[in-house]
Amino acid sequence: MNANIINFVFLILFLIYLYFVYKKGKKYKTDITKAFEILDYYLLKRYNLVGELLENIKSSFQQEEMLIIKIKELIKYDYEILTRHEKLVLNGRITTGLEKLFAAVERLELGDDFLKIKKEIDDLNDVIEKTKKPFNASVNIYNAYLQNPPHCIFTTLFKFNCEEVFGNVSNKIINSEK
Repeated sequence: MNANIINFVFLILFLIYLYFVYKKGKKYKTDITKAFEILDYYLLKRYNLVGELLENIKSSFQQEEMLIIKIKELIKYDYEILTRHEKLVLNGRITTGLEKLFAAVERLELGDDFLKIKKEIDDLNDVIEKTKKPFNASVNIYNAYLQNPPHCIFTTLFKFNCEEVFGNVSNKIINSEK
């Protein structure tokens, strides 16, 4: 009888432990979602400005036409239906493409419209840099939680998977021009 009571108490304690593992994992996942919503707002604003920027400079130089075509390929997607991972990869590629484009454009004399759009994108890039830090911090905390024993054994039961930080994305499309 005492063994049954002890087993029952351990079972209850174990279930309580599992409950807290689940709740903490969900909290971290929610933190990631909230941080990404803020980051995503600025990524979308920049995403929408890129097409306008490309049209503005397309007529000014022919040498970089392949780079413009590749960046245009990146902004043809319906951004709203992309997954978080796809948005991170896409925006990493856009960032790389814009850096190359801005470096090439420095030597050209372009109008005020271009400079205005470029300033908006530069300002958005600064904001994105600042907003990606809380997102990446949330992802790192969550990923560390998933990998630390003993609850790492149980987080797989709840189908918690490691998340990707913003910045560790593939740039294969843009870099394929080399």
